[in-house]
Amino acid sequence: MSAEEFNYHQMIEEYLLGAMTSPERLAFEKELEKNSALQQEVNAHRLANDIVIERRLLDVKATLKIIDKQASSNGWKWMLGAGLGLVLLGGYYFSTLNTTSPVPVKQPAKTIAIPPIKTQRVETQLPQAKAITASKKGVTAPQASLPDEGANTMSSPVQASTELPARAEIPEAKTEAPVHQDKTEENAKKPVPIPVDPCKWVTLSADISTHATCQGKSEGIVRVAHIKGGTLPYKTALFDERNQESSLSSLSKGTYTLVVTDNKGCSQRFEKLKVATKVCSQDLVFNPSLGESWEIPDSEQDGTLKIYDNAGTLYFWKEIQAFEKEHWSGRSMNGEQKQGYFLFEIQYKDGSSAQGSITLVK
Repeated sequence: MSAEEFNYHQMIEEYLLGAMTSPERLAFEKELEKNSALQQEVNAHRLANDIVIERRLLDVKATLKIIDKQASSNGWKWMLGAGLGLVLLGGYYFSTLNTTSPVPVKQPAKTIAIPPIKTQRVETQLPQAKAITASKKGVTAPQASLPDEGANTMSSPVQASTELPARAEIPEAKTEAPVHQDKTEENAKKPVPIPVDPCKWVTLSADISTHATCQGKSEGIVRVAHIKGGTLPYKTALFDERNQESSLSSLSKGTYTLVVTDNKGCSQRFEKLKVATKVCSQDLVFNPSLGESWEIPDSEQDGTLKIYDNAGTLYFWKEIQAFEKEHWSGRSMNGEQKQGYFLFEIQYKDGSSAQGSITLVK
């Protein structure tokens, strides 16, 4: 089927208005997919319909402006007519939206004829203003003409007479000035309490001493005695370099802070309390044949262990790491196992050392 076999105008309008049956519509759309000339013709019709709709909207807008101007001068009759016209135009406009095209229109736009608006001039006579005269006897109001609903103009006299006194005496009200108390002066007379720090004049003192620990062990001690000042009883707390609380004994090498507190919460800090290390002689005895060994003392420092036999010959040596547990089984560097008396020395990197003796037995 080619585009020439169609009655272009009639079939395109029926397609755009949705007036085709289902078989006719399917056949038309199938031809539309492959016929470029037919596609151009449909697009041209759709564009023409859009232009007609836009023209009608402009005509409606212009009509609404005219209705608005005339309604403002003639009142509710024109407003009712304008509303009826809008309902009819709106119904027609929305009825065209149910087609396949955006706004299909089959017939050309028609011009809406609006009959001329007749206006009637209503004249109302207003009474002339008259002066109001006042005397000691009273006040006389002028006659006023008021319009009646049943007639164009009608006047009715209105007269009012009110007797006023010649002089009205109004006693003067006596007011006394309120007495305002100056709260600032009142508060200034009251004593202001001054907060007192109960610990401002309290000084705590104590005799503090430290005792060193053997290298590789936690045997240090901080002793506190003769606490003075403040209020009994006293409390003591010791903190290490990581600000963790420690006991006053079984301390390893390090720097500590002591806090002394009295019964009222007043406290005193004693800082930079150092627990040092010392060389401690150790005399050890163990039996390697029973599976016993010597646990080398651990330390916070790396070091070197040297063991000498009773002749002063180097029998065993080893590099030891800080914080690691290591053991010596009693064998020499060559794997030899013998009994006897030996001396050992551990030299640490910080310059400290540990010494002692070891006796191997069977």
